[in-house]
Amino acid sequence: MRSWVATLAILAVAAALKLAAWAYYGPVYFNDTHLYESFADYLLHDDWSWQYRDFQQTFPVTMLRTIGYPAIIAAAKIVAGDGWQNLVAALQISASLVSLLVLVRWTRAVCQSTEKALLVGLAVAAGQVVLYDLALLPDSLFASLTICTLCALTPINSQEGRTPDTIIALTCGLAVSLLILLRANGLHLVFMFLPLALVWIFTRDQRKGRLALLLILPVVITAQGYILWNQHRSGERFFSSGGQIAAFQPLYQAARRGADLFSGDSVLDQAVRATTDRYAYGDIYALNEYLADKEDWSAVEIQRAGEGAFLRALIREPGAMIANAARNFGFDTIRSLINPARAATETHHLITGDRLFPGFSKMVKSAGSLDIRETVYVAAYGLGAVLSILVFLAFLLGVPVRAIAGQAPPLDRAMAGLLWAGVCMVLGYYSFIHLEQRYVLPVTPFVLALGIWALPERRVRRGGFH
Repeated sequence: MRSWVATLAILAVAAALKLAAWAYYGPVYFNDTHLYESFADYLLHDDWSWQYRDFQQTFPVTMLRTIGYPAIIAAAKIVAGDGWQNLVAALQISASLVSLLVLVRWTRAVCQSTEKALLVGLAVAAGQVVLYDLALLPDSLFASLTICTLCALTPINSQEGRTPDTIIALTCGLAVSLLILLRANGLHLVFMFLPLALVWIFTRDQRKGRLALLLILPVVITAQGYILWNQHRSGERFFSSGGQIAAFQPLYQAARRGADLFSGDSVLDQAVRATTDRYAYGDIYALNEYLADKEDWSAVEIQRAGEGAFLRALIREPGAMIANAARNFGFDTIRSLINPARAATETHHLITGDRLFPGFSKMVKSAGSLDIRETVYVAAYGLGAVLSILVFLAFLLGVPVRAIAGQAPPLDRAMAGLLWAGVCMVLGYYSFIHLEQRYVLPVTPFVLALGIWALPERRVRRGGFH
């Protein structure tokens, strides 16, 4: 099959799935959507005095969330009024299709196989990205920008007429600047892929200093500018106060399973014991209220205390924290790589609260009483899970082997290894903090693509990452 025909076919399937889901479900609200919309409504005020009042609250929305996605919602409200939700969904679907095109072309060049690119493209197109393209959350745009940026910064077969390195550097720098404004922890992800970016810079033919400036300077200016704005209005240097909740999630999970993390005499330990003995997620909000009311702590101070407690827990109770991370990572991410059956049922469940089928395990146990529709679903789900596990194992174990001992040029193998390391760090990062499927949408396509690339082949192809 010609590559351009395969690419068009994948895009057509992806567009059909996204448009069908859009027509059936419409734009989807989640619990966090109201935070972004509230921030957007602030931006639409003629009077910006809110920026000096908001930080005095326990959960200041303009500190919990960064300005990127609220600015998109505000712009959509200006353009489309009450129909802003559909405009945002259209933007996210369009960006998702562009990133799919970039990913398919990248996979074909890396694997030197139209068939493998077709498989990766179809698996991603039929995955849970369909849900988050409709969700009024920043995750879809964040994933699309990340995929495009990583593909651009990972060298593949040289092609005539390729985009000049200066354009790539500037475009990626601007994309990453938007990334960190869409999600504050985008800054953390930037550092995980920084070695990849540095290798790209120092292996280009253009002047290295110019490329470094074009790629890195926009990110530094954006990050520092945002920190300075926050400092101007609150008196404290910070990028986001999301850690006042996120930093405590893994601590409470580990404590709930028996880890001794809050038995000391510090203000924080005493506050935790005063507000919970169950370590439920909702108790984190009670802890924040207590520290704000009783100790007069700001959101930033609570965040810093939580981050300090998390680091101490890693040092004092490494076993408990690692075990908690392993539970967070779980099996869902692995078995979802090539599993359209699971993606469809989970999408419907997350949007409507209803299940199209009972749980997979329950259906397997009652296999003898399943009807045709349920039998087809169980078979499709099981096959997808098996294939996903095989690809994940190939990614986890096969990519390092091929990066170290493969027959490709050293630069190609180095870039493959650095991309693999960055993806692993992202998966580990979210496992230690809090992992949801939507958080890892930016990297799971690379788990899939690199895993397929790392599968054993009968012969060695020329070009690509061998």
